Amino acid sequence: MPAVISLPSANPSSKSLIYFITGNPGLVKYYEPFLTLLSSLTHGSHAIYGRDLFGFSQEDTTLYDLEEQIECIYTDLRAQIKAGGYENVILMGHSVGTYIAVEIIARSLARADLTIQGAILITPTLTELGKSPRGKQLGRLMHWPVISNNAYIVAKGFLFTLPDVCIKWVLGTIMGFTPAAAEVTRNFLRSSQGVREALHLGVSEIHTIKEDVWADEVFQVAEAGGVKRLFALYADEDYWVDDEVRQVLVKRRGEDMEWMVESVRHDFPTTEESTVKVARIVSNWVEQIKGEESR
Repeated sequence: MPAVISLPSANPSSKSLIYFITGNPGLVKYYEPFLTLLSSLTHGSHAIYGRDLFGFSQEDTTLYDLEEQIECIYTDLRAQIKAGGYENVILMGHSVGTYIAVEIIARSLARADLTIQGAILITPTLTELGKSPRGKQLGRLMHWPVISNNAYIVAKGFLFTLPDVCIKWVLGTIMGFTPAAAEVTRNFLRSSQGVREALHLGVSEIHTIKEDVWADEVFQVAEAGGVKRLFALYADEDYWVDDEVRQVLVKRRGEDMEWMVESVRHDFPTTEESTVKVARIVSNWVEQIKGEESR
């Protein structure tokens, strides 16, 4: 079964929800310390819900591309809103989860079946993913069909030969992961289905995340004089976001969204410092949107 994090609002009668969408790997356990801290910083003003992306549990052997992830998350979001009777909904996404969040807003406007107050985008990968340093690396892999089609087999064979102590040492000592993040990563690397889905989704991201094609209304304020619909937190040095690509997007959309560039890691939930810093920033944005809801 996919992992789920569900934190109730401090007010039992609250109709406000933060729906969190993970990055890739789509494992919500990475974000448990962050979401718990966010709930505390916002004084439990919203219920908070997040789940694994589809295809990351051992029981689900289906491979999902980015389009399928968007539609599956859209369906799950509708189900959560209906089950909780939520009226005020904030989407919050990380990395590819930001692209999914913006797509959900765009589709909800076209379908008129969801009302989203706003979205908070953490280290967003919204356009031209293939131009980023890591995107270029993945793109080169895709040019070799024999390798790209069997990458998960190679990865599985290599990773399964490494003892746990080596994996934890590299993650903790070399990469600076917290013990909790290192444990989630270790379990992920031991999961043949998870590694396979992560690679499959990553290739789909390169193919899909290209130019900015969204309608202006997706980025514009919810109503005249209201808070901005979208809030974006960029990392100052992000291996999944090309600096020039970010500048082009901000030049085009910057007046219609609140954004900032901070010294945080792209994989922010893997370290305590970035987790705390991001939680403090986005909690302020939640409060801004909350203030708009009560007007």
